[in-house]
Amino acid sequence: MEKQWQNYFDAAHKLIEQNSSTTLDLTLELLMGSNVAEFWRYLGSLTTPSCAENVIWTVFRQPISILDYDFGFFRDDLFFESYRGPQPLYHRQVNRSFLNEKLSPIPDENLCVNKISEAGLFFDIFHQTTICVLNFSFLTFYRLFYLN
Repeated sequence: MEKQWQNYFDAAHKLIEQNSSTTLDLTLELLMGSNVAEFWRYLGSLTTPSCAENVIWTVFRQPISILDYDFGFFRDDLFFESYRGPQPLYHRQVNRSFLNEKLSPIPDENLCVNKISEAGLFFDIFHQTTICVLNFSFLTFYRLFYLN
């Protein structure tokens, strides 16, 4: 999986001008690896303006590790700093796709924020109770990676 991510970042480094493009022969399955069956899912919002509440967020139990050096390229050169950190859940329901846990907090390392230490300012993830929902809504996602 690391090789596929390296191919992705190598291609991304070719994008040095606005509206530039490149071609890359990768699939989502190669980038995601085999640990996609266990995840948390909730309805949320975009992290950039307009911050519209029309996103289904999926947080995988097994995070994909990416070096800050590689990801920093996107943050520094391609995107401007308009995203926001984790927000309160308010009354949103968080579902999980795996069994055998009464309480299942989303761990800190699965968050995408500039500094993990900032996560607590917005969203206390260690005290969120999740429920297990194994139904047809997750089946399509599961089939994509395991049944084909």
